[in-house]
Amino acid sequence: MPHLAASEVIGLLKEVLKIIEERADDWANVIPEALVLKNQCSVIETILPRIDTALGEESLQYRCMATIKTTLESAKAEIEEFIRRDTKERHLWGKVLWNSKRVFLATDYRQSFKNKAETLTETIQKIAMYMNLGDTFRKFTVDQVKDHMSPASYEFWTKHIGNHVSHSNAWAIFIQQYQGMHGPLSDDAIESIRRVACVSGTDLTIYGFIRVTKQYGFPVDVCKLPPLPVSNAVMSEEARMQLAKMVMSLMAEYSSKVVHRSIIRINLWYEHTKKDDPHAMQRRADEWAEYIVQARKTANKKPIHKEAENVEYARRTISMFYQRYMVMWRIGKVSRQMLSDVDFPGRSRMRDFIRCISPLDYANFRIVLGQDPSEWDERKPQVYSFLEELCHFYTYGGC
Repeated sequence: MPHLAASEVIGLLKEVLKIIEERADDWANVIPEALVLKNQCSVIETILPRIDTALGEESLQYRCMATIKTTLESAKAEIEEFIRRDTKERHLWGKVLWNSKRVFLATDYRQSFKNKAETLTETIQKIAMYMNLGDTFRKFTVDQVKDHMSPASYEFWTKHIGNHVSHSNAWAIFIQQYQGMHGPLSDDAIESIRRVACVSGTDLTIYGFIRVTKQYGFPVDVCKLPPLPVSNAVMSEEARMQLAKMVMSLMAEYSSKVVHRSIIRINLWYEHTKKDDPHAMQRRADEWAEYIVQARKTANKKPIHKEAENVEYARRTISMFYQRYMVMWRIGKVSRQMLSDVDFPGRSRMRDFIRCISPLDYANFRIVLGQDPSEWDERKPQVYSFLEELCHFYTYGGC
């Protein structure tokens, strides 16, 4: 390559920068190192107009630009591969399961993104020194990613670790100071945070810190942390038997008279309502809520009030069953396999639950509890989104 036109790098840079700019906010959750890569691309974009239009092989500029071009080509290929895998596997697993799996997929790319950003940093420094562009090159600091942090997480990092993106002892400082402020963490919680935050070993940078706090909040919601991977090979036979007993117990519960009667009561309440008409289902659910409010205000209850109370009991019973089912499914791969093998409880029952119980829960939220309807999407039970994604999962295949 005797000559390298700056326009070649400009075209490639614009492609990479466009992809990163479109996806960086999303990637901050799983590949926060993309933020510094984005910053370095912006710096290069500022420098390029000052580079000679045609570079000879013997010039320092040529060698620097060749390094940048090679790094950007590699970055573009990896970015496109990650997007392809992200899209494909999200569709395969559905949003609920994929949120945890995506964390571990992204781990494969984080070190590479970090290395590429460091290569670009070194190259930019060389160009800046050679061309006396000190004002153009700016050292990357925490302030440049402040928009991706909450006020509390930004204050924590700058107070305890400083304004630098990394620190040789950042992980130890973080764990010590965090537990001092928010209480002790279990060993499993610490290990789960480490796997999410650290590129390798205990190498914590601001990007890993952003990754944890963007996905799991600050203070960290340990209940939402991805479970530590459990290998089928290391799960003892005793543990498998215990898990099988839990699955069988759940199936027995669904077959019990209590659940059976609860399902009948719900179906009778909607007996003359078109189940494929969500508006009609909601109107009927709202009627139930009105009767519940009346029942709580009167000592002389009519049969309709007692029927509404029976529906209330049935609503709670069926909801609690699916809540337990959700917890069981999320235990791990082995429990999912067991539940899938017996096709329990099945898509049709899940959809019936969403179709019938969701309107009742919404009516209870608005009419019985008097809450603001605009807050429903944010505060409704997680079990609904879980089952919707699970129905999609069953439809398109899975474990």
